[in-house]
Amino acid sequence: MRRETQGADHAEIGVDLGGLARLYRETGDLAAAERTHREALAHLRRTLSPDHEDTIVNLYALSRLLIRQGRAGEAEPLLREALAGRRATYPAGHALIAEAEGQLGACLTAQGRYAEAEVLLEAAYGTLQQRRGSDHALTREVRQFLASLYEAWEKPDLPARYRP
Repeated sequence: MRRETQGADHAEIGVDLGGLARLYRETGDLAAAERTHREALAHLRRTLSPDHEDTIVNLYALSRLLIRQGRAGEAEPLLREALAGRRATYPAGHALIAEAEGQLGACLTAQGRYAEAEVLLEAAYGTLQQRRGSDHALTREVRQFLASLYEAWEKPDLPARYRP
């Protein structure tokens, strides 16, 4: 409907597509979610800019979807782009930067790149504890990422530090 009323190149179409992609993801249609996120991303890059917050949100969401599907290698460049966009947009120490660092750390863990992942996850965890508190969902998620990292890395004494 927005295409008919406001034209095919209206920037809000990309935002609408991102919302539709989230709906597909929440209902379990991951193939439709990925396809729609990619369409949204292409539209937003064309009509807004690669570093616009709506573009970054879709980059981030698509990368999380790819990780969920076991495709961390495909997700990594998207996460790096989203992280760069957040670093350019927000001040150092912002929780949204830490959130993206945590996801990138989880992505690197999935690829067996443990030392790289550790640096990002420790930084993200510290920031989120400070900014959001220990009980916030994002802090708990990154804490779980750290426990998973140390289990995968076969450092048996460290995962317990991050378990509730």
